[in-house]
Amino acid sequence: MVAAAAGVAALAFALMHRPPAAAAAVTEYATRLVRVRSAIGVASSTVLGDLRRGDAISGTWVTGQDGLTKWLKIKWGGRGDGFVWSRNLSDRPRPGLTASPTPSQSVLVAGPVRGEPDENTPIIDTVFAGQSAQTVGNTLDGWVEIALAGGGVGYVKAETFQVASTPPPPPPPSLNETPDAGGTAPMSANPAAAPTQPSPPLTAPAPPALGPPRSAPAATRYACAFAPGQSINAPQGTGGLSFFVDEARACINNRSAYLRNPAGGLKRTMLSDKDRRASVLYFSPDRSTFFRMDYTLPPEAYARVRQAGSALVDIACPGAGDMRAAAAIRATLAGSTPNLSLRSLPAGATWRRMVWRCAPAS
Repeated sequence: MVAAAAGVAALAFALMHRPPAAAAAVTEYATRLVRVRSAIGVASSTVLGDLRRGDAISGTWVTGQDGLTKWLKIKWGGRGDGFVWSRNLSDRPRPGLTASPTPSQSVLVAGPVRGEPDENTPIIDTVFAGQSAQTVGNTLDGWVEIALAGGGVGYVKAETFQVASTPPPPPPPSLNETPDAGGTAPMSANPAAAPTQPSPPLTAPAPPALGPPRSAPAATRYACAFAPGQSINAPQGTGGLSFFVDEARACINNRSAYLRNPAGGLKRTMLSDKDRRASVLYFSPDRSTFFRMDYTLPPEAYARVRQAGSALVDIACPGAGDMRAAAAIRATLAGSTPNLSLRSLPAGATWRRMVWRCAPAS
């Protein structure tokens, strides 16, 4: 009896103290020219060398100190371990490309960005009319590879850069957090919880001019009907909207100043301390569609967003004809918009997307 108990105890001790199983090795492919670092992260590492697009490497996945970002740990020649950020890698060999006609193209038709040139792969981003995209090259089957801000590449259909007879309404832009090409995002993607729905763009357009053409009407009232088929996670009972747009001041309801993008769309980020919510509002260039993206964040994540965008809470429209105030507001809106996207939501965050169809009201 004593011997049996001793045997059970020995087995339990062995199970408790046996070394953990080694992580399985994987093969990944560099999606662009990327750096191999001596440790996880940028500040704590040095550059050991570079990988070219299409290079195959084998290693094991490790997690960054934030508990979210993934890095591939590899052997780098005689220099020991090297680390490559997961966003610059793919588990698929890279498709062949023909040269891009120009290094940068303007998006004419809004569309989704996919992680691979395949309709069945997840949407990782969205481009919208007026945005400039860094194009790498064209595949043989109608896709364009584009470089994403902060690292990695995505694929859009070639029609994105061509005029369509009836272009779809542009998806909403969002708060956008893009880590540097070799670094770690302060609020980085959670692969286990990443949504599969279309996400807003990772690359924001340059700060636009605030004022419209002189011929624009002083104010127009719009009536907007909720579009449940294009909305995601919208609150039950969401109804229509009605508001006035003063084009001369890029101002809605005579109190909320918006930024005008190069295509003519109006964008504004608003913060709610009570709900720990950051909301991105966007009115399409043709004024036919109004979008709203709500991000409800954990306390620490919201505190960072609130600190970066503190000027957004109280900012209002400029006075009529006050160009100096208009320029100051434009600079504030452009410089205070916090960075966050669906792809980089922290653990514990929730989100929803609401869409309205709009028309001028008499």
